[in-house]
Amino acid sequence: MSIKLAVSSDAPLDLVNIEDEVTITGEPSRHEVNRQLYDKASKGERIADGVTGFLGSWTFIAIQTVIVAIWLAGNVYLVFHFDPYPFILLNLAFSTQAAYAAPLILLESRLVA
Repeated sequence: MSIKLAVSSDAPLDLVNIEDEVTITGEPSRHEVNRQLYDKASKGERIADGVTGFLGSWTFIAIQTVIVAIWLAGNVYLVFHFDPYPFILLNLAFSTQAAYAAPLILLESRLVA
């Protein structure tokens, strides 16, 4: 619960309680419009928001970079022997990732706009 300080010309500072501004996620909303959009969003839209938030994070980029480096090194030096150059299976993995990520990114951008 948050507390607001109200100042009137005749009286000193008074403490006035206002409505709780915490959303379902437990984080306070930055703006009333954003809170309304989030509260009215469907479960699918909220999932898309979470997934695109992770796909756009530095954590995801770092994890994916490490996985690709291990994949390339293992197959170039023939440690794994399952996807030799030109890395067709790796290309398929990136294409599949893009095919799933693109609609979620478009849905998220529609929600933001």
